[in-house]
Amino acid sequence: MKSLLFIPTASLLLAMLVQLPSHAMDVKKYPVSDFYKLHAFDTMEISPGGDYLAATVPQENRTVLIILRLSDMQMTGKVVLQEKAHVTDFYWVNNQRILYYTALKQGRLSAPRNQPGIYGVNADGSKQGLVHGGYMISTLVQDDDNVLISSGYSNQKGGGSAQRMNVVTGIRNGPVVYAPEQNCDLEANTLGEVHFAYCSYSQQITQRLFYKTNEKSSWELINKEAETKQSIYIRGY
Repeated sequence: MKSLLFIPTASLLLAMLVQLPSHAMDVKKYPVSDFYKLHAFDTMEISPGGDYLAATVPQENRTVLIILRLSDMQMTGKVVLQEKAHVTDFYWVNNQRILYYTALKQGRLSAPRNQPGIYGVNADGSKQGLVHGGYMISTLVQDDDNVLISSGYSNQKGGGSAQRMNVVTGIRNGPVVYAPEQNCDLEANTLGEVHFAYCSYSQQITQRLFYKTNEKSSWELINKEAETKQSIYIRGY
């Protein structure tokens, strides 16, 4: 015997809605101003040893970086930039040291303009300021003293290089690997192994993607956008 399918009519549904208690249909109203409030924190990250918490704190005309000691939640250090300057990305490079980037914004809703340079600060707020004018491509999780940066130091091909840099002094420790050609962005993993290079000729914007197996191997061109009509980017590397 076939089972009967019960389909409520529109009039029955209306009757069911009428019988609902009034509080079930109440909708909380939020003032428009709530959507423009600043967050208490933007980004938070615990130090590798678990002793500190760093967080960016948005204010009306700048973004501050604060460092809290987790044992008692007391602030041990902070970075307060000039007006319209904001701490953007930051990275714990060891349990006592943070490297960070900055940007300028003309207003709260304007797009940030990233500023060149890697800045640093210790967990106690000391030794803060510009460390190097380039940008970091690996935090080197197994090295507390150095990170890997992209450098303009080049070989005969003029393509720049990746170099280790001391996280406090900014002193560079020589090229780790050279780019395969000019106008390249090198990409490394957290161990500092450089396997990919995104390159483009100065007269064109199409991508040329190179790959190398290890530090001693040669670069291999694996994608030429001008021919494949595809640009490839590595994610989760």
